[in-house]
Amino acid sequence: MDLQAEISLQLNQGYEGQTVEILVESVSKQDSGMLTGRTGGNKLVHFAADPQWIGKLVRVRIEKASSWHLTGVLE
Repeated sequence: MDLQAEISLQLNQGYEGQTVEILVESVSKQDSGMLTGRTGGNKLVHFAADPQWIGKLVRVRIEKASSWHLTGVLE
């Protein structure tokens, strides 16, 4: 793992267990059952939900962090 990825992972792990507000942007390109959105701090978040939430603000509890995105559950 390169240094930037390692640093990003450590920073993103700080979000695990937190509930954050997300602006839902679209259906995930990798998984049609997931939506993608961003936090106010521009963190990319994936979570399972109906496409009706696209364009809306939702609260998501972060369960898993990776170097480049967060994964959570709609609250």
